[in-house]
Amino acid sequence: MKQNVYSLDADIIGLQEVVFGAEQLDELQYPEQTDDIQHQVRHNLVLEKRSEGYSAISHSVQLPIFKYNNNPDRNAKLDGNATLLCRQFLGSDLNQIEKEDCLQMSAFRNAQRIVIRLGQTARRLHFINTHLHHVIEDEHVRLEQMKSILYWVELGLQDDDIVVMVGDLNAIVGSLTYQFICQQGYTSSFLDVNGFEPKFTFPTGLQAEFMDTDPPGTFDYIFYKGRGIRPIKSVIKGDQPSENDQTIYGSDHMAVVTEFIIQP
Repeated sequence: MKQNVYSLDADIIGLQEVVFGAEQLDELQYPEQTDDIQHQVRHNLVLEKRSEGYSAISHSVQLPIFKYNNNPDRNAKLDGNATLLCRQFLGSDLNQIEKEDCLQMSAFRNAQRIVIRLGQTARRLHFINTHLHHVIEDEHVRLEQMKSILYWVELGLQDDDIVVMVGDLNAIVGSLTYQFICQQGYTSSFLDVNGFEPKFTFPTGLQAEFMDTDPPGTFDYIFYKGRGIRPIKSVIKGDQPSENDQTIYGSDHMAVVTEFIIQP
């Protein structure tokens, strides 16, 4: 996972189903956080502009009155969603975080919002990171969750703001949820650049005792909306196994990575 994060060469990264603290999230914030050789990142994968690592903003997906204890893997742990922001990105060009908050949609689902003032353009970017309901048959639940998210986002927008929404939506291309997002003026960056969506973003090939065995599909997206924002490159990464074990991947989902140009 750590190798994947630093090989993305990204200013901002949205992560879902994250373990907070020393077991995972703390490790991702610095290339050389640990003495454990398995958690080091090879120097040739860390570009100079990412060498200071990432700051993390995290929000628990569980309301305090609930406990996640129904997983068949008794050692399983899941805390929430997290957004990683490159420290050099925040430290350059006067890019500043103006606001961060969270929409709690249910006991176990939320959406993060990070509002960043972009120094080069003086415009505001709303970065939304979410993870929707997972049961395949429950498309109506995902649709209502997305309606709540986009309504919440719209309430916080000012004139000329930009929105980039990322996440594991658990919604296939053409689903009611996917269609609703497009109807609200959002565009999939991968589709815009390549003319098609990925064949699938899940699974990668990760093998584990309690792994997700749902059918393959495209569930992960980067959507955008606003004047003067244009994707110039969008690719899939995180689809290669460990050099030492072909059954180990950074995640069971692949990463969608998009480079944008934003006009003043």
